[in-house]
Amino acid sequence: MLMDSIQHKHLIEIMKSLPLKQRYSKADLLINDLKLGEAGNVEMYYSPHNEYINFSAKVMLVGITPGWQQMEIAFRTAVQALKRHATYETACQEAKFAARMAGVMRTNVIQMLQEIGLHQFFNVPHVSKLFDPECTLLHTTSLIRYPILVK
Repeated sequence: MLMDSIQHKHLIEIMKSLPLKQRYSKADLLINDLKLGEAGNVEMYYSPHNEYINFSAKVMLVGITPGWQQMEIAFRTAVQALKRHATYETACQEAKFAARMAGVMRTNVIQMLQEIGLHQFFNVPHVSKLFDPECTLLHTTSLIRYPILVK
């Protein structure tokens, strides 16, 4: 299920206008059309991955704010989905699954949660299985929903 936002139609058009790329640069995504606000050297940008909410989740992992890596992966995944005519909800869901706590952060979180035995409470063989797209037990989010970047 998607979070409601009046900006969705505008943001969908911006995402559809982006070219397909193997990897986006900061120049591709840190643009005024995606900037939600700024204060001094700090800027907030839209990213599609925290739009999707998994209401059936039994575990919620909450980060502080998405970073550049999560933003780039989310856009790459969402743009690919929209270009193949997926719905915005599907694009955001796919972006969520690809970008949530991506990179070293995910590796470290999985290791910590495995060590405390979280997987045993949910009858999964390993905590990493919670991050599989087919698994509905996990929801990740951030205290600050969108990426906050310092110039």
